Amino acid sequence: MVARETETVWSISFLEFAEKRRRYSEPFDFVAPCGPIEIVGLGRYGDVLDAFGDLQMISMLGCSLKKGGLFFLGIPT
Repeated sequence: MVARETETVWSISFLEFAEKRRRYSEPFDFVAPCGPIEIVGLGRYGDVLDAFGDLQMISMLGCSLKKGGLFFLGIPT
């Protein structure tokens, strides 16, 4: 899947977001994670092992939203 980015819509990886989230000066209008949050913290992509990594990632993403912002979350079934 190729990321399509414009001047106002862009994408970053979970790892990049976690490392650089303090650089973003304004909260986001919406967050749409396009990857499996449930594997964050399992070390699969070089991240640190953390049993609560998925919950921490959801928290970080949620805290990065504007008040009333939209959080699109896909759950595998």
